[in-house]
Amino acid sequence: MKSRDIAIVGILLAVGAIFRYLLLMVPGPITSNMVIAFYCLAIILIIPTMTEAIGIGLIAGIISGEFR
Repeated sequence: MKSRDIAIVGILLAVGAIFRYLLLMVPGPITSNMVIAFYCLAIILIIPTMTEAIGIGLIAGIISGEFR
């Protein structure tokens, strides 16, 4: 994976984490998980290999689990 691809994934996951944190402050019956949306977008944009996609998913899961 190129360093440009790693930067894209990092930025998208960071933006997803910020959106998730902000959306948790809004009261409502359903809270969307923007980290999932942004890691799917990252996978669509960079078209990684299977092991890279699993790595992106694991990192996104760790980030998403921090906000429970």
